[in-house]
Amino acid sequence: MDWLKHAREDGQRVTRGDMVLSADFSRLSWEVFEYMCEDLLRAQGFTVTSRPARGPDGAKDMIAKRYYTDDMGVTEEQIYLVECKHLSNSGRSVYDSDIGNFQANLSFHQANRYLLITSTLPSETVKNQLQGVSDDPSIPFKALFWAKTDLMKHLLKYTDILRKYFPTPSSGLSRMTDEVAFWLEARGYTIQDRRTRGESLEDIQVLLPERARLVTRCILGEIDISQVKEFQDSIAKDKFNLGWIISDKRVAQSAREYCSSFNNLRVFNMADFVRDVFGTYFDYLTGLADTKIVKYYVDLACEKPVFDVPEGNPVPRGTYDKYPIIDNFIDDWVSDFSKNHISILGEFGQGKTWFCIHYAYRQLQRYVQDPLHQRLPLFVPLRNYRSAHIRQVITDLLINDYGVKAPNSYQLFDRLNRSGRLLLIFDGFDEMTTEVDHEATVANFEALADVVVADSKVLLTCRTPYFRSMMEEREILASKGQNHGVPDRPNFEILYLQEFDEDRITEVIRRRVPDLWEQYTKRIRDVYDLPNCDSSSYCISVFPG
Repeated sequence: MDWLKHAREDGQRVTRGDMVLSADFSRLSWEVFEYMCEDLLRAQGFTVTSRPARGPDGAKDMIAKRYYTDDMGVTEEQIYLVECKHLSNSGRSVYDSDIGNFQANLSFHQANRYLLITSTLPSETVKNQLQGVSDDPSIPFKALFWAKTDLMKHLLKYTDILRKYFPTPSSGLSRMTDEVAFWLEARGYTIQDRRTRGESLEDIQVLLPERARLVTRCILGEIDISQVKEFQDSIAKDKFNLGWIISDKRVAQSAREYCSSFNNLRVFNMADFVRDVFGTYFDYLTGLADTKIVKYYVDLACEKPVFDVPEGNPVPRGTYDKYPIIDNFIDDWVSDFSKNHISILGEFGQGKTWFCIHYAYRQLQRYVQDPLHQRLPLFVPLRNYRSAHIRQVITDLLINDYGVKAPNSYQLFDRLNRSGRLLLIFDGFDEMTTEVDHEATVANFEALADVVVADSKVLLTCRTPYFRSMMEEREILASKGQNHGVPDRPNFEILYLQEFDEDRITEVIRRRVPDLWEQYTKRIRDVYDLPNCDSSSYCISVFPG
């Protein structure tokens, strides 16, 4: 049974099982309301090709596309002209004068569907007008609307979006259950109900694509064998085909061994559960780090440009803010809600790629330890891609390179990114084109910048000489720094890697050749003038790796 079709409406509330949503849309600005609508569309499989622009209600309409396959197997492209009317503060309905001649707008935008989304209600005149268009076989359009109660139902289905726009203090159990529900939907499963069974238990009832029924029990604390046996009895009593029991942290070994004897019973902690989808990527990243990086990586130093006020011109480089360990700076940046995008620039051989792999692997260890509170790092090597069709880049990477098991890999990525669950690490922006071309550079960056949204964290590396000047760096790399739902925030930053000093080069040598490091250090000092050596890759190339 689809709970969306059977939710109970009660005044300002919509209920589903034991969950109640009382959404006060008047708390949202018109701009945030539009971004919420965009997130809901994307969660339902739409690609938003034209996003909300600035300016209240005179804003550019959204264009959203999706491919729909009917019961006969016929697939059509549905192109929606979406108009958002946020009238909660006034409480009035949407009148026909508010939507104007939407049929003309459909033709202008070459769309075949019209969707009105409102935080209140459409007037009876508007309802009849939209219904009349849909019912008239001579009109090649369909017209639909989402009113306030429709939005509430959608938010109850996509709880990650609900928590994003209507955050409330939540218990550890509800946070865990929300996370499990997210990953169940990421697998392509349909959540039918959620039922709380005390302070430390909550069940999620799920319909699998093959129509089998699954119940997933979320438990705070360690799962022991007695809890597994009790859960097994409830599976049989309620006639579920499968049962999964998940702990936020720990599973007793006896519980694991007991479950291994049954085909319809599985036990996880949260890290195991996520690994069931992303395990091949976890293994790939671990293997990448284990090749040389874990053994040989040396901490890098960085510096941050300082700009005068109000002209915005850079001060001399010698007066930049300096940070001896870049990891510490990036740790602070990841935890800073106001920052979304950072670019790390360095010369050839200064360690940009090694840093990306090192930091991604380090963050993966944190994520595995605490998937409810840490971001999942996604390492994206751009050298393999000559054009920045970001949807294709991510899809190819997740499916072909990382073997991620999800029915729609890009939709999974998009939801992870928009819900603040990812740390995106784009390495080698300069390697996306074979030659320096300003227009191609701008186009590539604009495409990558589309993933910078309100709750995202995006790190990008590039060679410093790729840009003709520091002002060009800022012009290109900050071109979308004030967009994507985070207005009026200084959410764009640039870091420069510092050259290896004598101590760091010595440490590199010590790690590479621990028994002979003094001999190699003396050789480099004598031949290459170690104190003035400005390229780590050049200096350390004289000994084996």
